[in-house]
Amino acid sequence: MSQDPETESRRLGRFYLTTAIAYANNRPGLHTLYEVVGADVTGGFLAVNKIRKMRAKVSYVFKDLHCDFLKRADGDVVFRTDDGKALMALVDEAVATGERVFLPVNIVATVPDKHGDEPVAKFTTTLSLKKYG
Repeated sequence: MSQDPETESRRLGRFYLTTAIAYANNRPGLHTLYEVVGADVTGGFLAVNKIRKMRAKVSYVFKDLHCDFLKRADGDVVFRTDDGKALMALVDEAVATGERVFLPVNIVATVPDKHGDEPVAKFTTTLSLKKYG
């Protein structure tokens, strides 16, 4: 019997974010901004969510961002990261050691309605965490 998609995503350490940015297609700067923000949210959501649930005092920042725009995102964009397990471990490490820790997070953007699973953009952002207080 097949698991539901949410349970399967958790098991695989995946996180998905879908955005409707089609209206920004005629505004190139805004379109790019939406994609970069989508990548940042996807890359940090799991870590920030765990930090909040733990009520830990951990600061987070995206240290850098590398973007490869491969095709025009001409529909609803789905951002995906498969680094969920590594993000959870990073939070645990930051809390346990108190040291600043880093993780490059890979994000792939697709437009399933138009291009299937073929990436329209790829992002790598380095998440930096440090316990404070």
